[in-house]
Amino acid sequence: MPPRRPPPPPFYVGAHIPQRKTLAETMEALRAAGGNVLQLFVANPRSGKITSAGRARYIAEAPAVREYCARHGAKLVVHSSYPLNFARNAPARGGPAYWIEAVLEELAIAEALGAFGVVIHAGRWIAARPATAEKGTENMRAAVLEVLSRMNSAPGAPRLILETSSGAGTELFSDLEDLLRFYGSVRAAAAAAGARAGRLGLCVDTAHVHATGASPSRALQMLLATDAVALVHLNNTPVPLGGRADRHLGLLDPKGEIALSELRAVVRLARGAGVPIVMETHGTYAAEIAWARAVRGAARGAGAPASHSA
Repeated sequence: MPPRRPPPPPFYVGAHIPQRKTLAETMEALRAAGGNVLQLFVANPRSGKITSAGRARYIAEAPAVREYCARHGAKLVVHSSYPLNFARNAPARGGPAYWIEAVLEELAIAEALGAFGVVIHAGRWIAARPATAEKGTENMRAAVLEVLSRMNSAPGAPRLILETSSGAGTELFSDLEDLLRFYGSVRAAAAAAGARAGRLGLCVDTAHVHATGASPSRALQMLLATDAVALVHLNNTPVPLGGRADRHLGLLDPKGEIALSELRAVVRLARGAGVPIVMETHGTYAAEIAWARAVRGAARGAGAPASHSA
């Protein structure tokens, strides 16, 4: 008899949805829609602040959240707040950089909740001095290395997950080759300094990649070779190919510029690699989770050009 094939990895697919009264209730609402991975903010997404009451709430809820995830085979990931810009210069008078301290606090709360990571955006070099992409990249490299050196590196602790750029404004790494070079240099420097280089992961956002002019499935295929892809954000967008703007649409929205065949290819690749998928599509997630679960087929050939057919 031929040897049995190993079972496929579990398929984790979910969404970033509004929080209910408790996180367990939020996860139950997502499970009712067919999802098993929840993305959430633990800080104010617009200010970056975590109140003492908010911190206390998450710590108090952590045992119930961990028990819920264990019972239902669910996962949790945290998205960092939008104002945190890792491309900024360090404070001129010394002292802690608030964006580093903020993400370390998000990582601590994520760890308490049992989340597998905290997603950050690429920095915006307009805040660097001098305001150049080179200086912004240098600043971001130093900030990420500091976070890696200070975060918990124990097995099972959350990873710091860098999301692909949309290329909007002065956002860094609109070219995937630049992202790969940055990732490689940070890993090498972290390893040389004795930090756990593997604690840095990558998130592929389909809307962002499309906005930079690249194919999301080909980008995912390329980045999977690094063994660093920890998450896929599966979103459509009204932005034309190469439009360099960060705007999301529901996967099935007829105004979406990303072909459904391309999004199917991303689902197949992520599912084959055991990478969780999260939709950030604001209200249409139940139908989209069902659509993603209905995608069938092997991942081979996923990088082929896609048409805009359903």
